[in-house]
Amino acid sequence: MVRIAGQRRRTDRPLVETTSAGGAIFRPNGKLFLLRKTNEKRWCLPKGGVEEGEQPEETALREIREETGLYCHLVGHLTDIHYKYYWSPDDVNFDKTVKYYLAEVVGGSVRLERGFDLYRWCSEKEALHLLHYENDRRVVRSAFKRLRGIRGSAGS
Repeated sequence: MVRIAGQRRRTDRPLVETTSAGGAIFRPNGKLFLLRKTNEKRWCLPKGGVEEGEQPEETALREIREETGLYCHLVGHLTDIHYKYYWSPDDVNFDKTVKYYLAEVVGGSVRLERGFDLYRWCSEKEALHLLHYENDRRVVRSAFKRLRGIRGSAGS
C-alpha cells in the first residue's frame, strides 16, 4: 500500500473502488512531459478519473488534453498502478487503479489546467529525480524502456 499525502487508510471508513487513466507523453526528441501540482509542489504525470461510459483509453486522452492542452495518440498500454489511501475531504478510503499509456504528441500547445503551475520536458534521469512517488517513477521507467524498444525496432 502507498500512502498519499500522509493519509493512512482508516479501517473505520468505507472503501470505494475507483479507476483513473493517464499517460506518459513523449515528443519526437524522446523527452517526457511532467506537470507540477500547484498545491503540493510535486511533479506528476497527467491522469484523472474514468467517467461513466468512458473507456480508460478515452479517459487518458481526455485527461491529457484537459490538463496539458496537448492532443496525443496512444501508442499502447504501459502498466497499471494500484494503491489504497484515505481521502479526508470525502471521509472515505479509496482502492485505486491507474491505467497508464504511452502517448505521443500530435498537436495542440501547452495550456496547463488550473491546479498545475509548471511543466517540463525531461530526460529519463531528470524525470526520475523530479518525481516524488515510486509508482510514478515505475511508470516512467516502463515508458522509457518501451520507447527504447520502439526506436530500436524501427531502425532494424
